[in-house]
Amino acid sequence: MKTRLARLAAGLGGRSWLVYPLLLLIAFSSWSISSPPGSSPDEDFHLVSIWCAQGQREGFCYFTSSSATRTVPADLIHTTCYAFHPNKAAVCPTNPIELYETSRGNFVGYYPNGFYLLMSVFAGASIEQSVVAMRLLNSLVFALCLGGLLYLTPPSRRANYILGSLVTLVPLGMFTVASINPSSWAITSATVLWASGVEFVHAPNRRRRIALGALCAAAFVIGLSARADAAAYAGLAVVLAWLATAKLARRTLWFGAVGGVVCVGAVVWAASLGSFAGLFNLPLARPEELPSGWWQRLQDLPGFYIGAFSRGLGWLDTPMRFATWVPASIAYFGAIFWGVRRVRWRKAVCMSLLLVLGTVVPIVLATARHALISEVLQQRYFLPLMIMMAMIALAEDNPDGPELGRAQAWVVVLALTIANANALHTNLRRYITGLDGKWFNLNINMQWWWSWAPPPMVVFGVGAAAFMGAVAVAALTGLRERDAPGPEAPAPRRALL
Repeated sequence: MKTRLARLAAGLGGRSWLVYPLLLLIAFSSWSISSPPGSSPDEDFHLVSIWCAQGQREGFCYFTSSSATRTVPADLIHTTCYAFHPNKAAVCPTNPIELYETSRGNFVGYYPNGFYLLMSVFAGASIEQSVVAMRLLNSLVFALCLGGLLYLTPPSRRANYILGSLVTLVPLGMFTVASINPSSWAITSATVLWASGVEFVHAPNRRRRIALGALCAAAFVIGLSARADAAAYAGLAVVLAWLATAKLARRTLWFGAVGGVVCVGAVVWAASLGSFAGLFNLPLARPEELPSGWWQRLQDLPGFYIGAFSRGLGWLDTPMRFATWVPASIAYFGAIFWGVRRVRWRKAVCMSLLLVLGTVVPIVLATARHALISEVLQQRYFLPLMIMMAMIALAEDNPDGPELGRAQAWVVVLALTIANANALHTNLRRYITGLDGKWFNLNINMQWWWSWAPPPMVVFGVGAAAFMGAVAVAALTGLRERDAPGPEAPAPRRALL
């Protein structure tokens, strides 16, 4: 029996590209229904933008006398009535026939319209059903893109991308991917684009190179269609993929020229959007103070990035417990530390470039607004940088995978499983009763829940178990060959006397 189980585990490690994205999709699905409409940052803006993405439509969106406003169902605006009130359950008044004129929407090219246009296909009479369908679609986009990457990647390097995509997800990535915020696509693009670009260069044959080129192009378009910063990150990922594979050869120069044109195009596209230009026209947070204090901001920078694991979800009103952010941050920084045990010049240049950008950009933006970094910036804007840092650290110069020992694999499994389960439970609790509810059983005294969904504890259990399975697959595929489970050696025969 033990031998059979060992062989089964070894077989699972070889087919992880099938199991891993499927388990992640189930985990994302639980996150998709763990919060009500209006729960992601600025969701009233995004809901209105989605409902109006196809122009004027009866019952959805109406033009007004001003090009900067639209008239939409008032319930789109009222979905956020509980925002900034963490002890308030997600119970909002509804009035399906009321209309409301608003300027909060993507009416003047503030964001790209691609994300909103696709989401608008799923907009319907029921806001709740529409939002859940969109969240599930975004989760599926992530899972399909990641599954395609793993399918096209040689088995020896799959574990690098599996672990690299995992350690940055909890909790902010899990919440954001399974949302209707365009940052969902920014995370998907950052997770897939650099890796598919590198594998495109390393592809052993034309057929696989075409497939990887198509995946790389899809991830690039996803980034361009999401946000201005996602477009800029997409261009950066192309440059980093070229740097990671650069050699003194004609093909490298050709790829570099194409990558440079693509990067410039992405930056120009990003600069044409209102959200990019708005970075330089935002009001000063503290007009009475001088734009100094760069040293203090530099010292605060590590805490800002730790905030990707600890700062609140939603409208920043769902704080994460220690049981979430401590193990999640340990897993992330531990993975990077383990990945840089081998560093050649290409890897050093790529990681140094990310480190410089991740240091300079937040400090410059906060200084321009006379504020501390955490006062004017959110971690989700820089999560793509953190994703690429983890992917490069683990994938480059580690051709045989992460090569984790058994104890290290167990640490990864326990840390991320506990972090995700605690974050999912906290997110559910915040909207079902408010955070003043302290009991573990989410089914008790429910003030808000979907009328069609299974009980909250079932959603919690399925989501936590699916994510634990995904982490187990990641750890199993990352084992060192000598520590990987396999058939037991036969016991030596005793010599006959």
